[in-house]
Amino acid sequence: MKSDGKDQLEGDTAGVEPALARRMLDFEKEWLKVARRGPRMAGARDEAIRRRFGEDFPAGSVRYHQVLSRLLDSPAAEASEPILVHRLRALRDG
Repeated sequence: MKSDGKDQLEGDTAGVEPALARRMLDFEKEWLKVARRGPRMAGARDEAIRRRFGEDFPAGSVRYHQVLSRLLDSPAAEASEPILVHRLRALRDG
């Protein structure tokens, strides 16, 4: 994990471990870049989640998305990554 000071979020992360919250937000940022570059392949996102977060979410991507949704509503996530969080909220709520 990076030690550039961005590996943890300060404040309330809606019950999500701050280091895990940072990893999730970093993944979402990377995924948005991938999604912009080409056609979306069915299951590619879920496979990426399984590879990157298999230990954290052994139940799979459904649990990941539940936790992500809770994280997106946290003040700490919004303060840390406001543009990303707003974009992900719009995708979730749209």
